[in-house]
Amino acid sequence: MKIALDWTPNPMHTGLFVAKHKGWLDLECISPSADGYAVMPTEKLLRGDVELSIGPPEGLVEHYCTTGAPQLLAVAPILRENTSAFVAGPAAGIRTAADWSGKRYATLELPFEKGLLTAVTEGSGENGPEVFAPAKLDTWKMLLAGETDLTWIFLPVEGAEAAYEGVPLVVFRPEDFGIPYPPCPVISTSRAVAGAEPGAVAHFLAGAARGYRFAADYPEEAAQILGRYVEESVPARKLAYIQRAVNPYYSLAGGPLTYPPEALAAYAGWLRQRGLLERQPDAAAMIWKPLS
Repeated sequence: MKIALDWTPNPMHTGLFVAKHKGWLDLECISPSADGYAVMPTEKLLRGDVELSIGPPEGLVEHYCTTGAPQLLAVAPILRENTSAFVAGPAAGIRTAADWSGKRYATLELPFEKGLLTAVTEGSGENGPEVFAPAKLDTWKMLLAGETDLTWIFLPVEGAEAAYEGVPLVVFRPEDFGIPYPPCPVISTSRAVAGAEPGAVAHFLAGAARGYRFAADYPEEAAQILGRYVEESVPARKLAYIQRAVNPYYSLAGGPLTYPPEALAAYAGWLRQRGLLERQPDAAAMIWKPLS
């Protein structure tokens, strides 16, 4: 099977690479660096280039609200809860949401992202940040280099890297501003794949769960395996540090799990209340269901 990754290989993906390395899955992991996000992971899935993709929950919600015959299905979250947050670098002079006014925010260009930024800053009585769009893979690097003031990260991954390097971050969690952000990132498949190969998705989940359990139990060895696939040189000690930080959040480490529809429903409902969606999609229809 082929899976389109949401980012270059990192500890979010360790279980997949462990399963591949150990022979538990015959899996090809397609990095977005191959084409510089010229084709998004879900687009690769929808046009049949891959059987699975990884991406944000926004992609699912938008797909179901803008497509007459939606094809995407959420299989499982990689992490059991939202660990993403907006962060400010140490030189930005930011302490509260009011300080975002006039600052530079490097966007990932996700659907509804600007609406989330508005929700964070609207209670401060100030304007929001200046939003600009660098290359997707550059947002975190730009924050570390002081080339942007704010961006959106995963705390157990980039946040752990910052902690390892002794770089203080100011963190703004969506939940602190009433945003019921769902577990992410999301592993998805398509109705075409689920219909043609119903057992293949279940087989993938079982192998991926085995890989993520191994990563949770043996973080140092798992980090060594991941190190064979990362695209930039990362010290082994640093990779193991980040691996240990993300391990407690792995959803699949507890066994093959499907995506919780109530989490998608709550987020879609919040987007609808904010006027960011024209209609409320059926969250249950977005979920892949294993054969009984």
